[in-house]
Amino acid sequence: MENNQLAQFIEYFANLFTLDDREVSLLKDNVKIYTLQRESNVINPPSAIDNLFFLKKGIVRSFYQKDYKEINTEFFFENEFFTAFTSFLTQEKTNLYFQCIEQCDLISIPKALIDRLIREDTKWNILLKNILAKEYIKNAVGKVRFYCWTPVNAITIF
Repeated sequence: MENNQLAQFIEYFANLFTLDDREVSLLKDNVKIYTLQRESNVINPPSAIDNLFFLKKGIVRSFYQKDYKEINTEFFFENEFFTAFTSFLTQEKTNLYFQCIEQCDLISIPKALIDRLIREDTKWNILLKNILAKEYIKNAVGKVRFYCWTPVNAITIF
């Protein structure tokens, strides 16, 4: 199944832009495929994040802890990229946990590989731009919903 998942993942990129044989080889040699069980943590604080994850199967939540409570910040579903984006981009430590809600199949892409591909061919900026744009929009919409929430409009917002 691992080779099939990797082939589907590479096909995902091929739908965005043409991949040459060297790029396909780099992806095959550098990405890692994981299966994690329910309640397994993908990311634990405090750590600087150097991987971008693609959720092939399952659901992942991100959360932080405050006063011994877990505060959910985001949910990720199949065929979505995720990571602690601020930490990934700045290499500063994150305070977020990323945890599998159910068994998950993940593909991990090292930041070093993404940086290399971007340096060698600017078409990889398309991928990063799309991922970051989706993340920005998701966060902006979430903040608007949070700030505009009242008991009266809760039904229409959510």
